[in-house]
Amino acid sequence: MPHRIAVLVFPEFQLLDAAGPVAAFEVASRYRDAYYSLKIVAAQPGLVRSSAGVSWACEKLPPANQVDTLLVAGGDGVDAAMIDARTRRFVSRCAARGARVTSVCSGSLLLAEAV
Repeated sequence: MPHRIAVLVFPEFQLLDAAGPVAAFEVASRYRDAYYSLKIVAAQPGLVRSSAGVSWACEKLPPANQVDTLLVAGGDGVDAAMIDARTRRFVSRCAARGARVTSVCSGSLLLAEAV
């Protein structure tokens, strides 16, 4: 069974904060027979615009028991994400369930608020 990774983004996320880890896990999965399963998720599914103006297609937040690792991107929109109840609740539930919870750059502010 692959290790399930959810990359959490929000409006005005830093593109590199999400794209870099996604690329690293994609390459690692080539050498481990699809060891990682990646999903880009957001509180509002659909196209989510990064601070660079590039939008990513995002899935809805999955149940916490379907996440083995949660990676939270950083970016200019982190302040708004920190006060979004669904986003905070999702991060909190993943942590409480024992998922590995991590962030890139200012995504750590959201972790501090939610965990």
